[in-house]
Parts: sequence; C-alpha cells; structure tokens
Amino acid sequence: MGLWDAAEGLHRAFPEIGELAEECRFHDCSHTSEPGCAVLAAVDGGILPQRRLDSYRTLLRENEWTAARSDARLRAEIRRRHREGSRSLRQFYRLRGRKE
Repeated sequence: MGLWDAAEGLHRAFPEIGELAEECRFHDCSHTSEPGCAVLAAVDGGILPQRRLDSYRTLLRENEWTAARSDARLRAEIRRRHREGSRSLRQFYRLRGRKE
C-alpha cells in the first residue's frame, strides 16, 4: 500500500495548513524558515500542532519520492538539489577555519 499522486488528498487531509498557507508572505513558501510564513506563525502561536505540520511534511516527501520514481525530470531535479546542498556544505566546512 502506498501513495500515488496524493497531492489533492493532502490538501483535503490537511485543510488548515492549506488555509494558513494562503496567508504566507511568499506564494512558494515551504513552511520551513521563510519570513512571513503563516503556517510557522500558527505553530509558534499554538494554533497548529507541530506534530500535524510534521505529518504533512512527511506525506509531502513520500508523495515526491513516489512521483520521482516514474518521472525522470523530477528525479533529475531532486538529484540536482542534493548535489547543490552537498556542494554548499563542503564549501562551508572548507571556509569554516579561515579568517577574513
């Protein structure tokens, strides 16, 4: 049993996150660390439980993984993001000891 293109189901299962997301400052907010994120403000304010947001993020990742199995472009995009993250992390460690 698994997810298959469950994006619409996620919005139905987590309607409060969808409503809060409409109030975010940026339309492409990932609800992780962006300034003006209404979802994070709701978690901080006790309106939305952190556990609920964590469940939403988990299902989003699972849905992306399932979609990537059948979509070569999406797989390539995910690999590119991972490479960029690794590259910036290596650069951080390389420059960490230098004084400017």
